[in-house]
Amino acid sequence: MTNFFEKFFTFNFGTKNTNNQQNKQNAGNNELYEQDFVTRINSTQEYLDLNTPSTGSGTSVSTHNKDHTNEQKKQINQNRNNTKSKEQLSHEIKVKDNEILSFRTTLKVKDSEISRLRDENDNEISKLREEKDNEILRLHKVIEDLKNEASRHQSALGRATNFRLSDDDRNNSVQLRDDITSLQQTLKDFCIVKPSVDINKTEAMNILQKYECSEFTDEENFKSLLKAALQRFVLETILDSTRKYFKDENTKGELLETCIVFETENLLVKMKDFAKFREGDDDVTRALPIKLRQQIYAVLGNRGFSKVISEDKIVEHPFINDTQRQLIEKMNSVRIINDPNKLTKLNSMAANIIRDVVRIFFFRLKVQEPEADPPRWFKHNDQVDPELMQGTFEHDCQDVVQICSFPLIGINLDDEKKRKILIPAMGFAFIHTHENEQLCTNETWPGEIGRLKTNTVLQYDDQSNNIESWGFPALAKRPKRRKGSQYEFKPVELFKLHLGNLFEDMKPKLPVDYKKAITDYLREIGKLIKDTITTSWPSIEFHKNVLLIMTIPAEYSHRSRNIMRECVFNAGLTGEIDSEKLQFTTEPEAAAIYCMKHCLKESAFVANADNRIDHTIFCIVDAGGGTVDLTTRRLYNNNQLGEVTERAGDFCGSAWIDREFINFLKRRLGEFPLNMIETSHYGQMQYMVQEFCKNVKFPFDGKDPNFSYDLDLGEVCPVIKQYVTGDAKNMLEENDWIIELDYMIVKNMFDPVVNRIINMIKVQLDNSNDKCSMLFLVGGFSQSKYLQSRIKEECQKRVNSISVPVQPIASICRGAVYYGLSMKNTANGVALNWDKFVVKTRVLKYTYGIKKSMKWKEGDPKNRKSYDGYIDKFHPLASKGNEVSVDQEFTFSCLPLKKDQVAITFEIFCTQESEFKYCDELGMKLLGKLRIDLPDVHLGLKRSILFGLCFGKMEITAFAKNKTNGQYYQTTFELEKDK
Repeated sequence: MTNFFEKFFTFNFGTKNTNNQQNKQNAGNNELYEQDFVTRINSTQEYLDLNTPSTGSGTSVSTHNKDHTNEQKKQINQNRNNTKSKEQLSHEIKVKDNEILSFRTTLKVKDSEISRLRDENDNEISKLREEKDNEILRLHKVIEDLKNEASRHQSALGRATNFRLSDDDRNNSVQLRDDITSLQQTLKDFCIVKPSVDINKTEAMNILQKYECSEFTDEENFKSLLKAALQRFVLETILDSTRKYFKDENTKGELLETCIVFETENLLVKMKDFAKFREGDDDVTRALPIKLRQQIYAVLGNRGFSKVISEDKIVEHPFINDTQRQLIEKMNSVRIINDPNKLTKLNSMAANIIRDVVRIFFFRLKVQEPEADPPRWFKHNDQVDPELMQGTFEHDCQDVVQICSFPLIGINLDDEKKRKILIPAMGFAFIHTHENEQLCTNETWPGEIGRLKTNTVLQYDDQSNNIESWGFPALAKRPKRRKGSQYEFKPVELFKLHLGNLFEDMKPKLPVDYKKAITDYLREIGKLIKDTITTSWPSIEFHKNVLLIMTIPAEYSHRSRNIMRECVFNAGLTGEIDSEKLQFTTEPEAAAIYCMKHCLKESAFVANADNRIDHTIFCIVDAGGGTVDLTTRRLYNNNQLGEVTERAGDFCGSAWIDREFINFLKRRLGEFPLNMIETSHYGQMQYMVQEFCKNVKFPFDGKDPNFSYDLDLGEVCPVIKQYVTGDAKNMLEENDWIIELDYMIVKNMFDPVVNRIINMIKVQLDNSNDKCSMLFLVGGFSQSKYLQSRIKEECQKRVNSISVPVQPIASICRGAVYYGLSMKNTANGVALNWDKFVVKTRVLKYTYGIKKSMKWKEGDPKNRKSYDGYIDKFHPLASKGNEVSVDQEFTFSCLPLKKDQVAITFEIFCTQESEFKYCDELGMKLLGKLRIDLPDVHLGLKRSILFGLCFGKMEITAFAKNKTNGQYYQTTFELEKDK
């Protein structure tokens, strides 16, 4: 504050300083000022005297001298007065200086007073904070004492009122579900029916008739039904034998398990009667029957029917022995296995299957609270309920149950609100329709018939508002030579490239917004789809009964898919923007499904009758107009597809050969003519490209070195004559505006694009560690003979076979139809089902993880150390390049950092780099955040959180579970981060 007033008075009174030396300097300046002031007055007076006219001579002179003397006296007096005035001024200045000094002194006093008050205030705050801290510590101690007291009471009660099983308990519903799933798989392996296994048709039919499954379509259908029937037979045999064993009076005292079960059930009845018929009300008495049941059957579930320790040896349990003998005898009567090693292996599985079935169905299910319902079987011809039943079905639509191979297991099954499904029933179903399934590819388009696809082209009116034509009719027509006699076509095409990850200068220029072009095209093709469907099925409600499958390039981001979904909705093809009646699949995945269902079956290495080609690896090269996508898949049994390597894609489709053609013309004719045609006469440019494709690109196979085509620019693009100048014009005029496209010129147009495709294939094969069995070329560009020959030349030594399916241009759309048939319609929309089993695994293109706080230690960067001694690092959960199963989870457990922490926020990151330490490094991308509340503050640090990532088909689900109270949180991200 002193500085402020010093500056203020300096501004008003001139430069002042309390320093003596400065004051002396100021005084000296004042003296000079006074002398100068007197001199200026005298000089003025002399000037006035010299310029005053005289009034006469003689007396006048005398008078003048006298007057002059008087004037001098007046001047001296005036000088004295002036000197006095200067003394007064100096005095006033000194007074002001004293006032300033006094004010400064006052300010210093005030500053001291402010400092004193501030110190007093800080001391008071510190005192209050200390009192509050002491109060908090006291309350924490009270809480801790209360917790200890509650814990002692709870311990004294034997935790009688807590029926929840811990996450570590093997009878926890999650672990129980996993064990039941494992049992299901073991049953499938035990009941397997292979071509090498002989079937006793009489015994097999007896079992099928037992379950009313006497109808089947073919040998493959028969074996599938038999396998399901055998699984049910094995389960029912074990369950029936166990019930008889426990009811047999002769065995109740024979072995421990029956004795314990018998005594437990009697004790539970008595304890319930005790609680009912004895006065009083307490938690221990009321809860004891439940706790007894849980604890006793948990013990039996762990060790019941284990091998028996008898004197000095360990022998199999008598019940297991007897049941195993009956089971193997019946199984061997149905199927005949000639390989003794396989027979021994299968027979040895029986004992453990019996033990697991008894422990799960008779013991571990009784540990649940409330107790699980008895297993429930679905009957033959029951309607399939997707919520209660699952299975691998032979057909794409399920209607009624053929056979239930594993029962439904759950709690409160008859109460839909309280129902808890532990394991849905497993079944084999068949299609129940009035028509045979047919796949039809449309061949009727505007202006043409017999083509499987039409052109993605639009023709707008002059204002670019309304569509005049689309598809083939929208293509540019042959231009006329006469000036002013033709309508200038302005076709709009290649607008889908705006959805790709391309540089802006590589995207085509459009007269309308690309979203408008996409929406308008979808609206026009949608009219054709609706007309075609209503012609065959007049009563169809399009938005309700029709499922749309849209294939997209593998490189499309989530943003691109959302734009497509928005355009489909705006085109009137869906009733709502998030409609489940619109589903996406990638083009290479659709191609892989098509090749799996058709091409592999037609290939030479399908050797056995049940179509099992385990671990066959095949590569799909989807060469389209704009992009080329590659995917390498492994075919597992039951038509399951696994991804071997990361998908690859690039913008090197056939349209880029068209671009090479335009670049060639620019080099020959100059850039200006081609740029003018592209901007002002695009219709003629498009027609010229059409003629190039028809006469050069399509027929070129690279075999004939004498290949040549004369392109008549005057015919295909007459307007070009207006813009070509100089030597280029002279050359063209000499050749009648004809340019020869010979073998080397055309080859040089193809090779930059083809070489990129071949390099992609080589990298894909390098990345697949196993030898690829077959390579399929699909998509429109795959019909190019030159592309086919180059790929075979470069890659035939690395794969067993390279082939092109019949009508490869339709492979993707037909694969999309099979993809759609893999879904089932439900009352609430569309539920993915078969696809989950088709796409078994994928390869991650990113490393995924979270930001994790840990104690800072020596060697860690000091600048990353937080005030409380922690450091944030990247903690990977799933690494790039790893093959993961669909719905596979990657989890880890963590604890809060602070006792009073009320929430944890997980930050999920991804990166394409192999090694990262910190989440703020270049290349690290934040996918999102997931927050979970921690309300149980009294537990301090003892609050375990389970966090994980689950990789679905096209998305990642991040989830977190509070193990203390069971709260569950989740959020979803795209599997591949937007570029």
